[in-house]
Amino acid sequence: MENLIAIGYILGTFGTEGWVKVEPLTNFPQRFNETKRVFFEKEDEIFPLYLEKVQFHTDRIMLKFQGINELKEAAKLTSGYLKIPRSEILALKENEFYIFQLKGLTVFDTENRKIGIVRTVLNNPANDLLVITTAKNKEVLIPFLKVFIKEVNLPEGFIKVYLLPGMLEE
Repeated sequence: MENLIAIGYILGTFGTEGWVKVEPLTNFPQRFNETKRVFFEKEDEIFPLYLEKVQFHTDRIMLKFQGINELKEAAKLTSGYLKIPRSEILALKENEFYIFQLKGLTVFDTENRKIGIVRTVLNNPANDLLVITTAKNKEVLIPFLKVFIKEVNLPEGFIKVYLLPGMLEE
């Protein structure tokens, strides 16, 4: 099966008629209104679920799936991920990236010295931070801002960054 991308995590049940409470793992929670099918994944189990109804409540989404009509059935979905095929992700604007696209990229400074590999991206209120693991297994944080990020080349698998003195504590 094609690579799947998580767009939600099932926190638990909601009511007694088969609804589940979902934490969105996407910057586009409204996508659940247009999505007809998701893949449920928990441990080694994966299968399609078809959305019947969607309700938005503050920072959570309540979902009702076809064929899931009782609390007991919905409870089996708790702690599972809702995923979509990579081909169904929403297109982003130029110079916008999904975290999964950045993970694993090699990071070089502007003089082509290898800094390390992007392990993840931390979402902070001021700006996102690249979490880079160096060859010495140290963690370096670099703000994902134009002043520091000079190039992101997804096809060739690298990011070029400008570093201020002291950003790489050796």
